[in-house]
Amino acid sequence: MTSRPTVRLKRGIEHGLARGLPWVYERQVDWDDDTRGLAPGTIVDVLDSQGRGVATAAVDPAHTIALRCWAHQAGVAVDAALLTQRLGAALALRQRLFDTPWYRLIHADADGLPGVICDRFGDTLVVDLSASASGIEEPLIEALRSTTSPKSLQVRRGGENIWHGPELLEPVMLPEHGAHFPVDLTRGQKTGWYYDQRAHRAFAARCARGARVLDAFCYSGGFAIQAATAGATEVMAMDRSADALALAARAATLNGVADRVRCVRADVLEALPRLVTEAERFDLAIVDPPPLARRRDKRGVALQAHRHLARSAAGLLNPGGILIQASCSHAVAGERFLKSLLQGLRDAGRAGTLIHRGGAGPDHPLHPMLPQSAYLDVVGLRVV
Repeated sequence: MTSRPTVRLKRGIEHGLARGLPWVYERQVDWDDDTRGLAPGTIVDVLDSQGRGVATAAVDPAHTIALRCWAHQAGVAVDAALLTQRLGAALALRQRLFDTPWYRLIHADADGLPGVICDRFGDTLVVDLSASASGIEEPLIEALRSTTSPKSLQVRRGGENIWHGPELLEPVMLPEHGAHFPVDLTRGQKTGWYYDQRAHRAFAARCARGARVLDAFCYSGGFAIQAATAGATEVMAMDRSADALALAARAATLNGVADRVRCVRADVLEALPRLVTEAERFDLAIVDPPPLARRRDKRGVALQAHRHLARSAAGLLNPGGILIQASCSHAVAGERFLKSLLQGLRDAGRAGTLIHRGGAGPDHPLHPMLPQSAYLDVVGLRVV
């Protein structure tokens, strides 16, 4: 035990920690005035209801997940040495998986670094810190520098972007599957790029040869450009963000496919039914919306939205066309998600066979005790 603050659990909660659960929810903590007043990110020793030390964790009293465990024993020092050791293990895995330094380097709990996301863009790192990780920002930066020697490093926390090293005012050029993409690391969504869809973009590209393609919710054109470079005859890239479409258009020019990529600014949920009535037809439709439900109590609404999107997409596909639809919310995944898509196809008078399914890539490992970390579900259906 240490002299740092302690947080006590309600009776019986320690059994979950003993099985390896890395999270403790706010309702499971026996709060008092002192612990309620702890600053987010404070490292604490976690006590069971009898006062015995059972974990070392970062606290965030205002969050649903109140404790994120750094170790399943009390008194563990969360310092540069621990961070460097765990970061070294995360880096070693990525270096086995990838030939070049373009990947997710840290995937939070699954890499033993709770509350920390870090994507690597060559010699630049972008770190996304939750409030619970704010207390380890300084030693984390030290560990990242000593382990990867980045030329520049950006930390995102609480809506702020803080650069350590030269600020990159221009997009970096990211290579993927033979194409190149300008990635805005300052204003882009999340860390600027979605590495988790890398394998699914490759699958879509294989389906795109000789096809007319719709990329709905295209963001900066990852699917659209891969489809065009793979031999699509025409690609409609649709998003409501002008900034994202500007990056997609720039990527199309950069990769020599600007004559086959048409960027359309629109609200996808409104635009797809309109395209159906206008008799637009495609051979491949990619529907990759932002999270439609971040919590389970919103699951029903999100499943209905996915059903409506699948119905519209099916109405746009030629016979034998392929629908690739994704959910990036752990609340909407698995059989419920697949069922909503098949219902959408039936609503359109169509049927489908499953030809592709998967989650995030191997640089997004899953914590075995956190089914919530399996947040991405991508389904490919051949529509008849």
